[in-house]
Amino acid sequence: KGLLQKSEISLNNIKIKKDGYLFKLLRTYLHFWKYKLYKTKGDSTKSLYYYNKYLINELKNNQAKNLQIVSEYETKFQTAEKEKQILIEQQKKKRNQNIAIGLGGSLFLGSVIAILIYRNTKRKQRIAEQEREIEIQKTEKLLREQELTAIDAMISGQEKERQRLANDLHDNLGSTLATVKLHFDHLKNNRNNPKVENIEELYSKTNNLLDEAYQKVRTIAHEKNSGVMAKQGLLPAVRNLAKKASNGNRLQIEVQDYGLNERLDNALEISIFRIIQELITNTIKHADASEIGISLTNHDSLLNIIVEDNGKGFNAKVLPEKDGMGLKSIEKRIEHLEGTFEIDSTIGKGTNIIINIPI
Repeated sequence: KGLLQKSEISLNNIKIKKDGYLFKLLRTYLHFWKYKLYKTKGDSTKSLYYYNKYLINELKNNQAKNLQIVSEYETKFQTAEKEKQILIEQQKKKRNQNIAIGLGGSLFLGSVIAILIYRNTKRKQRIAEQEREIEIQKTEKLLREQELTAIDAMISGQEKERQRLANDLHDNLGSTLATVKLHFDHLKNNRNNPKVENIEELYSKTNNLLDEAYQKVRTIAHEKNSGVMAKQGLLPAVRNLAKKASNGNRLQIEVQDYGLNERLDNALEISIFRIIQELITNTIKHADASEIGISLTNHDSLLNIIVEDNGKGFNAKVLPEKDGMGLKSIEKRIEHLEGTFEIDSTIGKGTNIIINIPI
């Protein structure tokens, strides 16, 4: 009993006033020990009282502990959620960065490809332009050669005609006139000589020789103007020019003629040929045409020339600087020939040039 009394006094002297989980735990066990003490002493009332307080404190401690555990788990959960959210944000950021990098790379690659395509297109355009310039230069050279060939042919024809005329005059008319001169000198020297016989017969022969010389002169003049050299004239030269200037499917030149059965004056033919040649050259250089038509019509002593193309056309009221000089030069030539010059052109629908020259 003495020991129990001392234990009771000791337990009752213990005062735990501080809060906190540890102190609450000590207070709970203090109630438990008091419960045990009074149970041993046989004091059921106090034993039950402290046991009840023990259970209440134990329940509170457990609740606090559970709340702490829940709080810790909640904190851990919130921390995990925050870490998960941070990870998701980092993943989104990384994905956005990857998308941005991919788009930037695609844009860069597309830009590089576009630049390469643009440069390649420009290079092809330059090559095509250079090839076109080369074709134009070849055509111009061919036209110049054709012009020189045509002029040489006309000059050669003129020289042959002059040579033939000189031979006819020398071989036929020259000998006849020489005989006439001999007869005339004989008549002159013996006109008062009664001894000379057959004077009348000599007069008759001289007269016949003069008639023969006159007929020979008419024959030579008729042959000069009869068109025996027509195959070397304007129309064959223009046809040959069209044939040489045509370039497969890229350019076709057709020539039509009406009423040009005889040659014109050589100087006029050369002038007309040069005009047509200059018009074809301008069309090839500037019109981008695939078809050119040339029409020559002789009607009532008027030569009508029409040169038409299916090119890009131009504003005829405002002649381009480069083209205008050539057309103005042609117009001056036609005015010099007392002819007329008319341009009918529509942008995108080709050009018609109409020339009328008196012959």
